[in-house]
Amino acid sequence: MRLRPLVFAIGFLMLFAGPCFAEPTMATIQVGGQQRSYVLALPQASGPQPTLIFLHGTGADGVKAARTSGLDELGPRLGFVTVLPSAVDRVWNLFPNGEAQSLVAERRGGEAALGDDFALIKALVADLVRRGISDPQRMYLAGISYGGFMTLRMACSGTDLFAGIGIIYSSMPDPGSQSCRPAKPLPLIVIDGTADRVVPYAGGPTPAGFSVWGTDRTLALFRKLDGCGDAAQQTKLPHLDGPPGTSVILQRWTQCSAAPVVNYQIIGGGHGVHGDLTGDFNAYGALVTFLRDQKPKSQ
Repeated sequence: MRLRPLVFAIGFLMLFAGPCFAEPTMATIQVGGQQRSYVLALPQASGPQPTLIFLHGTGADGVKAARTSGLDELGPRLGFVTVLPSAVDRVWNLFPNGEAQSLVAERRGGEAALGDDFALIKALVADLVRRGISDPQRMYLAGISYGGFMTLRMACSGTDLFAGIGIIYSSMPDPGSQSCRPAKPLPLIVIDGTADRVVPYAGGPTPAGFSVWGTDRTLALFRKLDGCGDAAQQTKLPHLDGPPGTSVILQRWTQCSAAPVVNYQIIGGGHGVHGDLTGDFNAYGALVTFLRDQKPKSQ
């Protein structure tokens, strides 16, 4: 199966030079009596490799996420095993055990339209490690929009599986946030638009039926977790070819006792990485490059 990505003309061009990976394939795994599918893209290197699990937004699936992000080629070029699973009925179940599950089930057409996505992600990690594909010390999780919600909920659940996380056009979902207990400090990259009307940058209601934290509050949670100060290094990226009125400010908290936090703030950017960001920087390239640099301290 050939999954063709979009090729970005601006930035990270060296990432697309010359093949160094196997063709992406479709795979399945049984979780909770359901057969779940995912796209698997492997680098050329053999043995356990760093691995990125990337979660799509609502209405998409692993195949569409691979095509629109280019991660099925970009990840392997940077030495990552790249895994793009599909949610049941194209939406992640953020609340497998809480009261909000009934709300999600009602909105999605009943219990049959939900999967146990906490179990799915854990099963994928275990299976990839067991098969000698993935390095258990270098597992990373990221997602866009609703996939970002799922990424944060997974991080909050206390699982100790990941060496870093990233979210694009997403923030902390308010339901369940009070029980957020990450198992350890986590490197975090956040890419958000200040004019996002779907996942508001300042926080508030979303079309999903629940509210989210503002981006600043989400960043503050992880800065505290990672032992970072309040002051960030700020850099305004050159405005090359993005929509009029937009710009990109890179904020980095690197003087942290445990792990760094990075934020690409898209001034005037709306919801959807395509069109808003490709003129000034490659959001997916920034995501993978940041996570690639997050290694366990023993390595």
